[in-house]
Amino acid sequence: MRGASALGQLLERHPEADVRVIVVWEPVLEEDTGPPSDWVRAPLADPRVVEIWDPERWMSPRAVARAADYGVDFGPRGVAWDFVARYVPGAVWQEPFPDPAWWGTPVVDSLGPVEDQLGTPSHRPIRRR
Repeated sequence: MRGASALGQLLERHPEADVRVIVVWEPVLEEDTGPPSDWVRAPLADPRVVEIWDPERWMSPRAVARAADYGVDFGPRGVAWDFVARYVPGAVWQEPFPDPAWWGTPVVDSLGPVEDQLGTPSHRPIRRR
């Protein structure tokens, strides 16, 4: 939940950033019996955020396998959670799972580089009319 709050604050600081944020929620803890509550999701109330509930953990083993290619270890449970990744525009989440351009874990400790990347050419501000 700290990661969601930190990510929401980052988006608030960059309202003009041309980004699409995909948040994948999945059951990790025993008490995760359904999608997160509105209270947990509230910090991500931003039109650039798309939230997905992944009850079968489709994404997790694919991200774990791709992370292993880069020496990232999600621990003995092998569940990809509390991480942030940047994908190039047009990346498709299918087989094979796309390589991230960058990633970090845990989210709350990885947002400095994310914020730095918001100023890169692929994340120019949206021009409003």
